[in-house]
Amino acid sequence: MHHTHLDKISSTQSYLTENINELSHPTLISCDQQTEGKGQYDRIWHSFDGTVCFSFTWEAASITSLTSLEIGFLITQFIKAEYNIETFLKWPNDILDSKGHKLGGILIHNTRSSYYVVGVGFNLFSSSSDTKQKFKNAFLFNTPQSKKSFCSKLYNYILKNRISSNLITDKWTKRNLYHNKRVRLVTKENEIIGTFNGIQNDGAILINQKAFYSGSLFIAE
Repeated sequence: MHHTHLDKISSTQSYLTENINELSHPTLISCDQQTEGKGQYDRIWHSFDGTVCFSFTWEAASITSLTSLEIGFLITQFIKAEYNIETFLKWPNDILDSKGHKLGGILIHNTRSSYYVVGVGFNLFSSSSDTKQKFKNAFLFNTPQSKKSFCSKLYNYILKNRISSNLITDKWTKRNLYHNKRVRLVTKENEIIGTFNGIQNDGAILINQKAFYSGSLFIAE
């Protein structure tokens, strides 16, 4: 594994995507500070002192639409194995704490190479400057941690513990915080409210037994 950790960068995702053909696999790029991070649908990923941002190369799951679910599950498994902390999942790509607050998110870019680029933003630890921000955040730890070490250990773990595609949805469902709950899915076309019934074998969400492949998911009020 090749790991480069930088003090500051505009975007680990952009850097790795732009240099994918010159880098070997597996490669991990992490940083202490990211200035132009983006989340799903080009939303801004707000970076704080306690936030860690990193990107890595990844071979897609044999069913490519399950790739983000596999990575999300492996991240929760790593946190449990390494720190004995329970974390959970929200479809399609969010990591939550036990109260349903967002800890992190996953963004996958399909490059023209044989590898995907996976970007992760994670609220690793709470710091005094973070508490002064107007954004409400959940953090994995209450005290500072080594961002470089966290990223290196996590990437090593997920490389060594990949899951076959026929097992991903079952394993992901066990960490799904919204299962059988009343939810609201917002898509580009409309809004769907109903019961979260589970995940299809291709990664689609089932609401009222109907499949959806994209959108933002919320607990229905």
